[in-house]
Amino acid sequence: VNYLGNLYNGLSPPDNTMAISDGGMVISAVNTNIEFDTTVAPGGSYYYQSLLYFFNDTSLHYANIFDPRVIYDSGQDRFIVVALYGNQSANSQILLAFSKSNKPSDGFWMYKIPGNVISGCWFDYPAIATSTNELFISGNTFYNAGIFNQTVVFQIDKMSCYAGAPLNY
Repeated sequence: VNYLGNLYNGLSPPDNTMAISDGGMVISAVNTNIEFDTTVAPGGSYYYQSLLYFFNDTSLHYANIFDPRVIYDSGQDRFIVVALYGNQSANSQILLAFSKSNKPSDGFWMYKIPGNVISGCWFDYPAIATSTNELFISGNTFYNAGIFNQTVVFQIDKMSCYAGAPLNY
């Protein structure tokens, strides 16, 4: 199947990411938008929105959402989307979305974690991985002046998030 994928609009570094499910569902994201596609013939896109619209939180501003990451959890047949918000300790947040089913169009459970877990620092450069029961998010913390502090790892109970229960990390 051939189709046009998520296009980079040139406004910021693309920081592109993509995950494909066993059933041929695709989620791809760049620093500005997210797209759902299918590889099932005839293939193609069926959802395309800004990251701001996807996370649907009125406290967020478009220009401050960045570094999206997407992973397909084959053990649970679900998707997880992670993005960052804010580049100062006062507004740093980690945005999380856990798919409600194996079809991205069925919606997501949305969560936020404060990115300023170290006083006076903000969170950047995320990497994500899953185990049987958990999601791990690693990243670097920076002082507000932009100087590196240290790396931190969040360990999150993914099973409760797949159920829409409160976030436990």
